[in-house]
Amino acid sequence: YVPEKNALVWTIKSFPGGKEYVLRCHFNLPSVDAEDDVKGKMPPIKVKFEIPYFTVSGI
Repeated sequence: YVPEKNALVWTIKSFPGGKEYVLRCHFNLPSVDAEDDVKGKMPPIKVKFEIPYFTVSGI
């Protein structure tokens, strides 16, 4: 977890073919009162990834 980015960053140095990588995370959220309407206030989870210098065709 990188607090400055408010994000979980997962870096894989090598990604050879035929491999599968799995990341499982558990985040504990702060407690809220039952009176608080948190539904609709929580932003959706965003997933962003990039594979630099990688082409699917292998060219």
